[in-house]
Amino acid sequence: MRLLLVQPPTIKTASHYDKLFILEPLALEYVAAGLMDEHDIEIFDMRVDKDYTLKSKIEDFNPDVIGFTSLTVNVNTVIRLSEEVKKNYPNIIILIGGHHASVSAKDFYKPSIDAIMIGEGIETMKQYLNTLQYGGDIEQIDGMAFNKNGEFIRNKNRAYPALESFKFPNRNLTKKYRHMYFTEEYKPLATIRTSKGCPHRCKFCSLWKESGGKYMKREIERIVEELKQIEEPYVFFADDESFIDMNYMDLLAEEIKKSGIKKKYYTFVRSDTFIKHTDLMRKWAEIGLSKVHMGIESHRSSDLDNWNKKNTSVNNVRAVEIAHEMGIKVTATIIISQDFVEQDFDDMLEFSNTLNFDSIMYTVLTPLPGTELYDEVEDQMISKNYDLFDMSHTLLPTKLELHRFYNEYANLYLRSTKNSHKEKVHGEYSKTDLKDLYFNIKKAYLDH
Repeated sequence: MRLLLVQPPTIKTASHYDKLFILEPLALEYVAAGLMDEHDIEIFDMRVDKDYTLKSKIEDFNPDVIGFTSLTVNVNTVIRLSEEVKKNYPNIIILIGGHHASVSAKDFYKPSIDAIMIGEGIETMKQYLNTLQYGGDIEQIDGMAFNKNGEFIRNKNRAYPALESFKFPNRNLTKKYRHMYFTEEYKPLATIRTSKGCPHRCKFCSLWKESGGKYMKREIERIVEELKQIEEPYVFFADDESFIDMNYMDLLAEEIKKSGIKKKYYTFVRSDTFIKHTDLMRKWAEIGLSKVHMGIESHRSSDLDNWNKKNTSVNNVRAVEIAHEMGIKVTATIIISQDFVEQDFDDMLEFSNTLNFDSIMYTVLTPLPGTELYDEVEDQMISKNYDLFDMSHTLLPTKLELHRFYNEYANLYLRSTKNSHKEKVHGEYSKTDLKDLYFNIKKAYLDH
């Protein structure tokens, strides 16, 4: 069969993010690798492809099946696109996968959608497509829901497979786009996965649920083999949390060093992990780790406790200091809480400037479906419009008036970047990027 895998476009209200980072669609590349022996597959990245519309791509490729991936913020867009496809091409089978399909499949119970892949979807899709081609009972395929005469039937869940069951991602299918994938100054950037899952249980995160609460690692030899095939000079580790098993990461560093691979690496790491394992972090710095992303989250210990972060502001401060001593840049994620008043924004600004992060992403506390936070505050939410689940819009009532809240939020970027963001290249918070960030956030209250 002819299968078109689609990465949906970034919604307009979050378009400023595309100037800060665009990562390769790794999940689609994994799916393509798992199905390519039996099917003719193309990947269409609507975030960056300016040569085609979805309609013209369909006319050119003539797919039998279209598979959309979707985060929560993409839900409305993907449903709209599926409706357009069904209206113009009623015989094309529409499949949905991705994170949101796994945590809230019912949102895709729509007439225009034929089936939903829940959890890791490669084997599920393989069985489903074989059933379409050769016959069989769809109700016996674990890990999916399907549209049966207008009513959706949800089958049993599928256990998350061992990571070694996956073939290497098919990066040939994104070859035309690869020069456009980046994060901040890392361009062109490849993405690799070394593990799946996380033992931590932060209230605002649901990633650990995707793997059933398990933490799984790939074979080190396979990771090194894949790294050797990656052409890009920069590599982002798309793990839920890279530094969990320290012995494993120590061995991986040794094997990368032995292989002679020369890359610059960018990973997620908790601040408490960083300060507890400085020797290991130094070893990684020696083989190419040049940037880490830390979920600093807040300058207020009460927030860290409330969100079950199980970390401290003291750790956050010390980790940044040690990273800079090693020559490792730090990108920080900091969360804006809805109870902020002007003084809280000022305090956060002082905290950010004191630590002198190399770059900062300020995000609004967002109750994503599938998280404990969502269950806790669902009845308080002022909007459930998925277009606003972009980490830049508040979904909860604010103590300040909305326009004042967003004005203070937007000003954080301009006021906290005077020292840490000067003349940047390759998309790392240039003056133009900051201007776009500022105006998109400042007017966000109009989207409610």
